[in-house]
Order: sequence, then structure tokens, then C-alpha cells
Amino acid sequence: MLTARCPNCNAPLTFRHAASLSAVCGSCESVVVRTDVDLVTFGKVSVFNRELSPLQVGVTGKVEGRAFSIVGGVRKERERIRWNEWYVIFEDGATGWLGEGNGQLHLFQGFAPEDAPTTVLLPVGQSVSIGGVKWTVAESATFRVTQAVGELPFTPDPALDVPYSDLRDHDLGRLGTLDDNSGVSILWVGDRVRIEDLKAEGLRPIAGWSDPDIVAFDGPELEGTQAASCPCCGAALDLRNPGATVRVVCAYCESELGVEELESSSTLVEIARKEQEAWRPTIPVGTSGELDGIRWDVIGAMERGIIWEGMTFSWSEYLLYNPYRGTRWLVEDETGHWNLVDLVDEFPDHRHRTRVAWDGRTYRRFQGGSPRVFRVVGEFTWEVRKGDVSESEDFVSPPFTLSRERQDRELNWSLAEYIDADEVSEAFGLGEIPAPRGVFPNQPNPWKSRGQYAKVGVSLLLMLGFMTSMYLGVQLFSAQQTLLDMRVPAADTVERVVFVSEPFYMPAALRNRAVVRVDSPWGRYDASPGAALLNVESGAGSEPRLSAGLGSTFEGRTSPLEPGNYVLRLAVRNNGGTAQDNPGGKEWRVRVIRDVPYTWPLVFMLLFSILPIVVLLAKISSFEQRRWINAD
Repeated sequence: MLTARCPNCNAPLTFRHAASLSAVCGSCESVVVRTDVDLVTFGKVSVFNRELSPLQVGVTGKVEGRAFSIVGGVRKERERIRWNEWYVIFEDGATGWLGEGNGQLHLFQGFAPEDAPTTVLLPVGQSVSIGGVKWTVAESATFRVTQAVGELPFTPDPALDVPYSDLRDHDLGRLGTLDDNSGVSILWVGDRVRIEDLKAEGLRPIAGWSDPDIVAFDGPELEGTQAASCPCCGAALDLRNPGATVRVVCAYCESELGVEELESSSTLVEIARKEQEAWRPTIPVGTSGELDGIRWDVIGAMERGIIWEGMTFSWSEYLLYNPYRGTRWLVEDETGHWNLVDLVDEFPDHRHRTRVAWDGRTYRRFQGGSPRVFRVVGEFTWEVRKGDVSESEDFVSPPFTLSRERQDRELNWSLAEYIDADEVSEAFGLGEIPAPRGVFPNQPNPWKSRGQYAKVGVSLLLMLGFMTSMYLGVQLFSAQQTLLDMRVPAADTVERVVFVSEPFYMPAALRNRAVVRVDSPWGRYDASPGAALLNVESGAGSEPRLSAGLGSTFEGRTSPLEPGNYVLRLAVRNNGGTAQDNPGGKEWRVRVIRDVPYTWPLVFMLLFSILPIVVLLAKISSFEQRRWINAD
């Protein structure tokens, strides 16, 4: 640790780390640079003391067992967007950066890989291998350091444009930033972290917000909003994310306003005046709600859509903000369906145009298009403009949608999860809102739910139980009395055609139909049997039609028979082949069995029992057809 005094105002300065090259004086805001001999002042840089962020110099914490402290920070800015980076010193002497932007936190550590490209400005969308990792270029531009605080490992120069490329890892969900450090390409690799995971102490408290997972605060409570006024209509506006907000659209006159940061406040300046009634989204800007136990404020909303063959398909996107949790998007489709959206760090492999594998799921391509911004209201952390156009692709695996969106020099993937409209209404106090219409691309199929499967399973078990009971009852109360069991040598049927059995008696009974069952010694196509039952006293009879059953068995059922003595006449027609040439020691077996229960009711009941499954599958299929009818 080096203790010294500012050369400009003589205020005390402390350099806590040997890697710190400069520090911003807290008294006069001069940039003080360490040299081999002494301290010199480089100039002045603004200190971002109004940024509505819980992070600040002096915050300590622990990540993966390594203690750290924040000793400095910078505000970086490029066209249409700005973000913060906090200089971190670990207890083991290593350094890093805690990036704060897009409502997310990433902890970066850097090195100079041997295979780094000579230029850091890479084409967006290009795949590149650096440091043994396959990356996709997500953004490529130049930035300037506009504000700084604390001590830093470099000298901040607000007039210097620094090139960089942001990268995304295909496998581990890491971010990478490639920038130029005095002609050397440095790769900064970052993992996404959350404040509640950092065990942070010394965070700044923010009025109106509390979080059960974040309790260690330091310093006076910051106001959660900052008052401003519209320069076009004079309406009073509240900035809910001052410091990070770069564009505001007045909720009263829909004029587009820029944000100028002065010494102690943010001032709104006119960019484009609109003399019309402002758009009123379903959820008004400024509304607070709670989703999954987390409070969110709606700080901005925009209507986007796709124009296809003269028809417009639109949706509304609400920017949700929580100073400790970052930002999310709540998306309302014009058909009344809702999704909660967050950016993803791990870029899916996009080589297969019809499907994408990500996080253990396979997503099918649904559609692509060129969405544009129609209307805007509220504040945003980038310069959103009416008419902005991007290129997008959606991949679906209900209840999720993976979306790839590219605009200018930036490429992003996001994950949307379907959320019930009633849950949104309850969370934000919207009262009665229109019920969803039709089937949405990532809407869960209600017929695939566990409840539906349970109902069908219970129905099937009940039906099978009923069928089993019926079958056992029929078997128990059926006589199944064998009246005749005759055997005829197969050799005899080669020459003779007709055989007559000994007489047998048919008793008087309520059920006096009989089944004639003939077992052939050959295959069903080698010989064809026929049978007739004749009453010895009356001459009446019945000729059951024998049909081939399983194997080489033929079976037929008689008409009702009156009691008395009967004989059976067996006629055999040989078809040659095996029956003619190889009679062997085989034989025909002919049986007459009284009161054999029918099997067709059992088959019918079996088919009826699976009817719920058939109906469920039909409903599942119908729902999926309605889902994919609007896909590309």
C-alpha cells in the first residue's frame, strides 16, 4: 500500500495494489498517475456518483473461496450504450474486473494468449479460436472511458477510442472481451455472477428496495428515483435507473429524449418531438410487481412487430429493473400470451439451421424475421429508436424459446419462458386482462401435463380392472363342457374325404351353442376341414363355418342346438404338398365344446379401454398442429 497526497489539491491518496497505475482524487477529481519518481496529475475525469448501482469502491466479498475488494471503477461508453467496470483486487494479489451492463454482472480475468489475432476488431458472428476456446463474436466497436473513480491499472483518457470485441463461449457460458493494451491483444474471460452469490459487504442501499439475500450495506441510502421534466411538454418524469439510462421516451407526449449527466443531476434534452397522444401499454411504466418472489419495476416499454405480406404481427416488450438483480424483459404478444426473457451467455451451436441444442434441450426452428420498433415509452439503458430494425430467429422447445437477434454491431441470444397471463395480472395488479387466444409457439401443451397423464392412467387401470373382472366372471360361469373329442389319423384323410363320429349327447341348457375346434396336422394352406352336427333323432343340424385361427387350428360356432344325440361329420379337402406326400404319424383332432364364451366383447372392451389414450394423443397432436401452423 502506498500513501501519498494529490499533487493538485494535497488531499490524501492511497494506492492499495502494486498494479494500480492511477487513482482519481476524491476531492478534486484529478487523475493522479504514478511514475518511477513521483506522482503527477494527468487531468480530470468525471466521477459517477449518481449511478444507481449497489456496487461502489470499498465493497468486499468472496467468490469461489477467494476474497476480493473493489478499489476502483470506470464508466465506458460507445454509441447508444454505456456500462460500468469495477477494478477488483483478490487476496492472493491477482486482479480482475467486475463488469456491470445489460442488467448482468460478469467477473473477468485477463491474459495475453499466443494465438490472439493481431486486430481486436472482428466481424460480428464470426467463429474464432482464442486461448484454446471456440468463441463467437457478439459485438465489435470502440469505447471511451468517460468517468472513473478510485484507483486503476491504467490512466483513463476520455479522448481515447479503444477497440474491442465481445465474445461468447459455445460450451461453458462464459463471456470474453478482446481489447488492445498498448499493441498487445488481451483476452478477458468472464463468468456470470450474481450479487447474492458474492457474499458482498459494503453495498450501497437504495431507497424503496430491499432484498432478503443482500443485507450488508454501507453509506447513506440512495434515492431510488431522480426527478426530471420533459423539455417538450413539461411533464414531470421519474428516472428509475439514473446514470445507466441513456434514452427516455416521455409517457405523456411520446417525445424522444436524451440524457445529459451534469455535476449533480441528469437533464433530459429533446431529440425528437412528437405532437400526439402517447401510447398506453397494458402495464404502465412505473408499475411494480413481484415475480418468483423478486420485485421488479417496469421502467420502459416498446411495441415491436413484423410486417409480412401486408399484415402486421406485433408484441409489447416491458423492461423490468431491480438494482440488485439487473434487468429482464416481460413480453406480451398481441394474442394475450406472455413470456419472461433473460439474456444467455452461452451461445448455442448455430450450424444446423433447423434446430439448436442448448442446455440439454433441443430447440426446433420456428420462424425468423426482421422485427422493427413501432412505439416506445419510458427509459432504456441504450438508445432505442422508433424504426430500429434487427434480424431474428426463434427456436422453440416448450415452455422455452431461444432467440437469436442481430442488430448493427451486436449479436445476442435470449431465453424466453412462457408465463401464465393470470400470474402476470396478479403480479402487477392489472385486474382482468384479455385471455390468451390461439396457441403460442412456446406455450406448454396442456394435454402433455402430468395431470392429464394421471387421469388417463387411472381411467386405463379402472377399465382394465373392470375387464379382468368381467372376463373372470364369464370364465367362471361358463360350462365349457367337452361333448366330443375325436382323433383321425392323417394318413386316412389322404384317400378318404368324410368321417363320422360316434354319437354324443347335447344336454338341455340355457346356453346350448357349441364350438367346433379342429386341429390340423399340417399347415392351414395344406388341407381345409369342414364340419356339420346332425341330430340323430330329428335330422336337424348345424354347419359351423370353420375359420383358420392361430397356427393350424380351425374353429367355428354352431347355431343354438336342441337337446338330443348328435354325430359330427368331418370333411377334409387335401390341397396336396405336405398333406399328400408326408402324412407321417400325425392326426386330426376334432372337439365339440358346449357353452364357450365369446372373445369379441373382451376385444371390444380392450379397444374401448384405450380410447382415453387415443383421445389424449389426438388432442396432443391437434395442439401441436395448431402450434406449428404459423412456423416457417
